[in-house]
Amino acid sequence: MFSNLFYPFFAAARYWRRHISMNSRAISLKISQDNAERFGLEGSGQRFLDSLLSERQLQLMSVEIEALPRGWAAQQALRHKLQLWKNTQGRTLFVHLRLPTLRGYWVASVADSLWMEPCSSLFWMGVGVSPLFYGAILERLGIQADLVAAGSFKSFGESYTRNAPTQENRLQLEELVGSLQSQVLKQIVDARFDGKRAHTKEPEQDRSERTEDLQVLSSKKLAQMHHLMSKGALSVEELEEEDLIDGVLYRDQYENKVKTFIDRKHKPLTQSFDFWLAIERRWQRWSKKNIAILSLKGPVVEHPQSKMSIATSQVLPVLTQIEKDPSI
Repeated sequence: MFSNLFYPFFAAARYWRRHISMNSRAISLKISQDNAERFGLEGSGQRFLDSLLSERQLQLMSVEIEALPRGWAAQQALRHKLQLWKNTQGRTLFVHLRLPTLRGYWVASVADSLWMEPCSSLFWMGVGVSPLFYGAILERLGIQADLVAAGSFKSFGESYTRNAPTQENRLQLEELVGSLQSQVLKQIVDARFDGKRAHTKEPEQDRSERTEDLQVLSSKKLAQMHHLMSKGALSVEELEEEDLIDGVLYRDQYENKVKTFIDRKHKPLTQSFDFWLAIERRWQRWSKKNIAILSLKGPVVEHPQSKMSIATSQVLPVLTQIEKDPSI
């Protein structure tokens, strides 16, 4: 009933939201320490990027990267969303990278144009892991781990019985980390070099003739990336020389670049442009019947003797509140 009553209001909000986006044609995002986790898996930032996929009138997305959500999976999802948006014809992705790490550059490499600040360097450390071993401390405490291993490479129990990895464990860790690093470098090469060539129009015959040459060139670029990584830190001059960035710009210079790209008076939109859509989604949740999920991690007792137990006096008021709530 309430949803029907407020339908004209939300319809008008949708109209003005789309009208504003059409006039602006550009959107500016900033991923910082304050909002980085929102761009993690299933975060509001990821859903916001999904909503931008349907905004066909947007021509430019500007992304300033100062931080990233934690975890390879979240960062890969963010990179994929940016690449998915950019791959639509007529769209351009600008990135100003202020997170000079391998992961930061990996995410930013999908951009059509990538800039960094002058006097900065890319600290290009390889992918690594630091496994922990508790064998010595457990031995000092007189604790002996009782574990069963079904093969040389079944190394989970080593953390509790040894002070260092076995050769088999070291080998599989090196294979795992090396494979991940090779994937990251390959994706960077594809985005920065092969991806740009894919946008250039060539006759079909010429394109087929050059396929083998491009594969050879891609292999050479990948070998060059491994060589550059061995250097550690790379200056912006070295990055520009290797065509890994498109130039250096201070923050204000980059903002001016964004404003003048589409030659319009309207300021680029920000994350708040989806404000009305968020209100509408929230109202839809409020106007529908909800399911309450009560998670109790531990036994429910009348007089708990430990922190692992939950007092009935804590649970009963919650159940009473759920019972009286008509929306549940």
